[in-house]
Amino acid sequence: MKHSVTLFAFLITLILLVSCRKSYDGYGDDGIIINKMTDLKVSPNFNFSSLKEITVDVILPYTVDYTLIKGRLDFYYLDAGFNEVIVQTVLTDNLGRFSGKLKVPGFLEGIYVRNLSGDYYIPFDNSLKATMEGGVINFGSYIDTIPPRDSLSLKSAQTAAIEAPIHNTRKPKLATTSNNLLENGDFTINDFGSISGWDSPMTVDGRWYETSYLANKISRVALAGEHVLKMAPYNNLNYGGVAQLIEASAGELLTFSIDSKSTNGNGVAWIYLIPRNSWGQSLDFFSRYIPQVSTNWTTYTISATMPAGTVSCQALIWNEFYSNRTVYFDKASVIGPAADDDNDGVTNEEDEYPNDPQRAYNLWYPDNTQFGTLAFEDNWPHTADYDLNDLVVGYRFKQVLNANTSLVEVFADFSIKAIGASYRNAFGFMMNIPAWSIQSVTGSSLTTGFIQTAANGTEAGQSQAVIFVTDDPKVQLPYPGSGEFVNTTPGSPYVEPDTMHLHIALQVPVSLSSIGYAPYNPFIVVNRNRGREIHLTDQLPTAFADNSFFGTVNDNSNPATGRYYKTSENLPWALDIPGPFDYPAENNEIIKGYLKFAPWAMSSGAEYSDWYLPNIAGYRDNTFIY
Repeated sequence: MKHSVTLFAFLITLILLVSCRKSYDGYGDDGIIINKMTDLKVSPNFNFSSLKEITVDVILPYTVDYTLIKGRLDFYYLDAGFNEVIVQTVLTDNLGRFSGKLKVPGFLEGIYVRNLSGDYYIPFDNSLKATMEGGVINFGSYIDTIPPRDSLSLKSAQTAAIEAPIHNTRKPKLATTSNNLLENGDFTINDFGSISGWDSPMTVDGRWYETSYLANKISRVALAGEHVLKMAPYNNLNYGGVAQLIEASAGELLTFSIDSKSTNGNGVAWIYLIPRNSWGQSLDFFSRYIPQVSTNWTTYTISATMPAGTVSCQALIWNEFYSNRTVYFDKASVIGPAADDDNDGVTNEEDEYPNDPQRAYNLWYPDNTQFGTLAFEDNWPHTADYDLNDLVVGYRFKQVLNANTSLVEVFADFSIKAIGASYRNAFGFMMNIPAWSIQSVTGSSLTTGFIQTAANGTEAGQSQAVIFVTDDPKVQLPYPGSGEFVNTTPGSPYVEPDTMHLHIALQVPVSLSSIGYAPYNPFIVVNRNRGREIHLTDQLPTAFADNSFFGTVNDNSNPATGRYYKTSENLPWALDIPGPFDYPAENNEIIKGYLKFAPWAMSSGAEYSDWYLPNIAGYRDNTFIY
């Protein structure tokens, strides 16, 4: 409470795209000018979340045996600096499939998906489903399992159902890839053998061989300072390839990747993994079909599990030309066999804990690069002044999951950024698991004796796991001298926030469907009155909350219907921003500094879902922002 003394088809344009923006700027839907928060006309169903829930249904390529390894999917977007921001990581089932829901920033209109076959951009449809090809993201739809053909007219026409990979910039030289099974993958050595066709006998000798169809059409050239493989039409011969044979064994997972570009985007190409038996016979054909080679450097990938009888595998680059198209290839690599040192079903390359069978990967919130922000008003159940700086907390959670996607432990970082209140407000969060399921909590700052804890570090007497980060944020962010408000008044001394590091260990792994996702259920306790809790809208209070506050003064909660922490105008007392947030300066309502907050709220998040992002013209009045 105030007691004041005075972030192209191959590189999609930034995904910070927003829905059409058409109404409300400064006005309500009835034409009334919006001067203050209480003028907003907000739906009672809007919970002021800056996230949206999308549905994904992914099928990975059928060339991989997912009973031997688990398929990993990373979902991410690109920020303003083209940095990858990973919002969620999941593992597929034994069929290479994942179906579920993801929470992503509301401003996204699509998301990138990384898997064994590469990186792809998938748009959301009107029902917030990330979808391609009849409602399913099927990464097997561009896979060929037929042999290379020697006539363009015989090659089956296909339509790529998946967007092209994102990369249009060169990757590091292959010298940095220590486990590449191919020799001369960057084509620096101009030494090529000759074979009559792709199915000719070959030996494992680290040498590339060109088919007779490509005689006089292949060359090693310098392009932008690097040696690359060049293929071009010659005497109307318009198909052929180069191949190298490597050792391989049954059950091994191999991944063949190559960078390619063309002069005009015409024609088609394939990259093949062709396992062979001890007689040199082809056992199967696994290829990445490229219906139109990009005019920009692009990475193409095929992964496959070697079948029974495999003793070697042919890596084949196959091309069919149209008109005068020239195609370049570079940075060829075959990575494998995929090892799994801890035998948890997740390969070392995809396992963030390759030597620990109890851990497999990290799930970040809000993401792997930045902190989210919680902003609280502490005057509940009275009307807030809506500068949302009574307590401002930066946070980032790292949830550690095992190969069954169950939670093992949590690492959480917190930074008290601002205190615009004289009250001593404790800060914590509730997890949707029993208190006894927590083994230990370390890193909390409990200095006043106000919060009592059990032996495991959770709040004593709670059936649910309630964890307090600090019982007095002014310990972490003290005022530099005399005064009470910290980092909210322009011109006053600034205090650099420290970061607190919490670790939460579980007794046994817990499924994500049970515990949910970070930041769980954050809240503050006002001025050491344990019953006076303030949560995000429609979030349950803990068992220690004083229910007599609900429905009093300006609070319009109705526990019977699951309505919590809203005014009669449907306004909140707290916000969760999935990224950095420049909070308002003291005594300035958020709508003054953030000019798109009002239309966002009154459209129930449909418009200006990027209202809090920096550096967008017309979105801010910095006069009112700290």
